[in-house]
Amino acid sequence: MTVEELLKVVSLVFIPSTGAVVWLLSQVYGLRGDLREIQAILRHDQESMHRRTLKIEADLAELSAAMRELTMDIARNGSPPARAKN
Repeated sequence: MTVEELLKVVSLVFIPSTGAVVWLLSQVYGLRGDLREIQAILRHDQESMHRRTLKIEADLAELSAAMRELTMDIARNGSPPARAKN
């Protein structure tokens, strides 16, 4: 094999395959960046959902306490008189 033939083989095989590997690696790193963004969004959504769940639980506890207090008040004092409907 002559030097010219060797250079042809290198230019036909090695250089394009190196370019393909570089392109592939750039795509992989781009996907890694996208994945990190998605993970950050999901983490933020989970934290937001957790805060909303805690707020709903606190509101339910407050409503439950108010209902219990109202029930005890009705049990002690009887039910309030019914309003006349118009």
